[in-house]
Amino acid sequence: MIPGRIAYVRVSTARDEMVAPEIQIDAMRAWAAQHHVPILDVVQDLDQSGRGFAKRKIASIIERIQRGEASGALVYNFSRFGRNATLALAHIAELEAAGGSILSATEPVDPETAIGRFTRTTALAVAELQSDQISDGWKAAIARRVKHGLPGDGQPRFGYVYHRAAGAVRSCPQGCPEGTCTTGYVLHPSTASILRNLYLSYLDGTSLPALAERLQVEGIASVRGGRWVTTTVRDMLDNGFGAGLVSTKGHFADGAHPPVISADEWAAYVRRRDESRTVAPRHRNAVHSTAGIAVCGLCGNSMVAASTRRDGKGYILRCGRMQSSGRGACAGVWIVRKSVDAAVLEWLKPAEAILTRAAALAATIRPITHLPTVPSGQGELRRQGKDLERRIQRITDAYEAEAFPLDEFLQRRAAAQAALDEVEHGLSEGAASKEVVTSFQIKNLIEQWEQFSSAAQRDVLKVLIERIVIHPRDSPIRVEIQPSRVFGSTLDLPITRQ
Repeated sequence: MIPGRIAYVRVSTARDEMVAPEIQIDAMRAWAAQHHVPILDVVQDLDQSGRGFAKRKIASIIERIQRGEASGALVYNFSRFGRNATLALAHIAELEAAGGSILSATEPVDPETAIGRFTRTTALAVAELQSDQISDGWKAAIARRVKHGLPGDGQPRFGYVYHRAAGAVRSCPQGCPEGTCTTGYVLHPSTASILRNLYLSYLDGTSLPALAERLQVEGIASVRGGRWVTTTVRDMLDNGFGAGLVSTKGHFADGAHPPVISADEWAAYVRRRDESRTVAPRHRNAVHSTAGIAVCGLCGNSMVAASTRRDGKGYILRCGRMQSSGRGACAGVWIVRKSVDAAVLEWLKPAEAILTRAAALAATIRPITHLPTVPSGQGELRRQGKDLERRIQRITDAYEAEAFPLDEFLQRRAAAQAALDEVEHGLSEGAASKEVVTSFQIKNLIEQWEQFSSAAQRDVLKVLIERIVIHPRDSPIRVEIQPSRVFGSTLDLPITRQ
């Protein structure tokens, strides 16, 4: 039997180079039927650019070829494999070193011949050229719009109405007859004042989550009809459009549209946002002992510290989704913070006893050092991921410059890719540090709870507790404490406390 191939489908986010997955699959199946080659699997990378390889599934295809599961890969055309000729050829070399080959269903290329390999390299270079031309076209179009005081795209903006001068082949989205309007944004008769009030309310001390909830409660529609959340309000205000500016890649230019706030008000807004960014999140939002652990029993979203009119900041815990998006997103639950602390302290007493017993029975019970550990910062993992992506690019560039042979290139690249895979796994699952908790620490925490900082309380609890579910008042269990998986299954700890 002829060994089968893995069909690879890639669809870019760029409309100009989009080839529908169905078209690609149909062409590859027709080729396979004509050449009597089975297609073992269809691997798809949807909404992925052909310029990079780090986030695509090419590596998994190469691994399957190396294990002997397939004789190679099949693509609709070589541009689907990649639009960066250097990286594409490096991955093809790796695929061939694994014992496979890559063929195109629409480009008859024989990789066993010199002219075939040259043709394939030319096809990849042309694909890169096309990508560069598309990119250059978009950059030129955006630069031209910004030069004329328009944003890089013609998308709707809250507080404004967009007009486009009608012509022979296009019409104004507002239905204006030809010659009666010009391309640009004008103030919306009702939402422009709302946009101005959002800026002024923020300057008066109203938080972004509170602004989002206000918009949602008042039934004010967003430009796309979606739900208002904190990030939606933040991005809308940060882009400076309401200040008469247009932004591209973080740089501001004067727009051709009228502002809703003055230059001084915009400067004051920027100062307040900068002050917010320089303060650590734990200080911007009250850190509580169960931060990142306590969740809403209705929607599963994290509980956040909040205040009531009669009590200070952090007196209660409430559903974060309800706070940011309103009761339409989640009916929400809330609880007095001290009630959660009391339940945790009650739960810790048998935990201390069990840990003491575990230490005495170390020969038969899994060592305490095997407790799950505190996740490392996601920001640091993302930084490591970017560094590893750049390292892979440098390794590839060095190989292209003949700095070292293919075997060494493959070895170096495999090591870097393995590290990148580990980082990406850590981002999705949560990486671990080497923190451990002892019965002595738990004893101290119980006896001196008030003397520990919220962060210190939380660091210990995150090792012991998977999550704390806060249920509505009418539930049989109000506070449900679920121990970490390893800790709970190993030491048979009770899972709930009321």
